[in-house]
Amino acid sequence: MKRANRNLKKELSQIILREVDFPPGLFLTIIDVKLVENSRKAKVFISAFPREKTKQALKFLDEHIYKIQQILNKRFKKSSIHPKIVFLNNEEKKEYS
Repeated sequence: MKRANRNLKKELSQIILREVDFPPGLFLTIIDVKLVENSRKAKVFISAFPREKTKQALKFLDEHIYKIQQILNKRFKKSSIHPKIVFLNNEEKKEYS
């Protein structure tokens, strides 16, 4: 499971870096990815800079989640892993673990 989490984190990082145009002055880091519910769901914990724009970053990701999800599904086409992505604030990680 650790390997799947690591691979998913790597792929999502690349997708967000290359395929999503973030607003100027907003930087995002994927801190952790946890596959849950038999790999049907992926909790993606993010951190934004500046910190006060974390809610804006989460909203932006939610608005673009369909595109991100579609690209991810294509990259994992031959894999048995096709989780539904949920972006969460890293500061709330303890609540969701």
